[in-house]
Amino acid sequence: GFGKLAEELKALRLMNVLVDRFEPDLRDRSGDRKPEPHTFRDKKFKQLDYDETLQYYEQYGRNLRRMVDIARDADVGVVLCTVIGNDFVPPFVSNHQRALAEQQEQAFMRAVAQGRGMIPARFREALLPPVTVNLSQPDWGMTLRPEERDGRMANPPAAGRKVPVLRPLQGALAEAPETHGNRVASVEGAHWPDPRLWVSPVYDVLDTVSQVVHADPTPEELAALERSVALYQRALKMSPGHPMTLFELGVVRYVQGDVPGARRLWAQAHDADRAPRRGTDLSNNAVRVVAAERAEDMVFVDCEMLFRERSPDGLLGYEVMTDVCHIHPGARLVLMADIVPAILEAQTRR
Repeated sequence: GFGKLAEELKALRLMNVLVDRFEPDLRDRSGDRKPEPHTFRDKKFKQLDYDETLQYYEQYGRNLRRMVDIARDADVGVVLCTVIGNDFVPPFVSNHQRALAEQQEQAFMRAVAQGRGMIPARFREALLPPVTVNLSQPDWGMTLRPEERDGRMANPPAAGRKVPVLRPLQGALAEAPETHGNRVASVEGAHWPDPRLWVSPVYDVLDTVSQVVHADPTPEELAALERSVALYQRALKMSPGHPMTLFELGVVRYVQGDVPGARRLWAQAHDADRAPRRGTDLSNNAVRVVAAERAEDMVFVDCEMLFRERSPDGLLGYEVMTDVCHIHPGARLVLMADIVPAILEAQTRR
């Protein structure tokens, strides 16, 4: 279990790093640290075209090779892992692959707006434009100063709101882990911090996601969704591979009951995101290629694959994730149990 693995790591210098990463509540970090502003920090990506985005991923692969080689030459054990990402978070930047003429741009925007308008509000509020809510760890009550946490517990920001039910997890993620100081609450199988700590936007997002994953559309809603599909497909003919349009169409497909189709569309949307700041098939496949090339010099853990196997329909969502790339405290312990044996193996290879 986790405890035994942690004990075995005590002699390693990596232990403090692991404690910092997986058990943030065990250490008093209040000091003079100020919370990060909840903003999109990578404004430079907003102007990227897709060819420039792909250059970032190519450099990512080259950097990984170089780091593995440097570690090998220094006789340092290496563990390489894929990255877990939230399929339910929309792309960040959706520039067109090629510039559209003004008239065509207007036709594209009109088709997207009309398609979105056909989606019943309960399936899109807080998830799709024009009001897309991007959550952060403090929204859930994580990474707060002790006095901030105590204040929320005494006066919950969203008191009275019902905790939404999402999807049941599988395997190791379905088991309630030991909290090890993280105050994990298992709500309907999801490893979440105490709901009293959540701000209203968390409930807003989860309410909509709950509607999507438990969708039971009426005949009238199904007819509207079918019209929405036609409009989105029209928009994609004008701007093939447009990230946000692919994502929105994926939401429609999910509500229609075509979950595999939704998964394909979301994977395409995330791969096409102009901002290279999340785990995607592009980034994770780059890791897998390096892992295969340098297999003798490292230990590889496909964290994304492991977590997809434990998630319904292979889709990673808010049951595990706080935002686009961070995972909940309980899920961190599962991830640690995946990674620690690989670290020990890497040590024995030296």
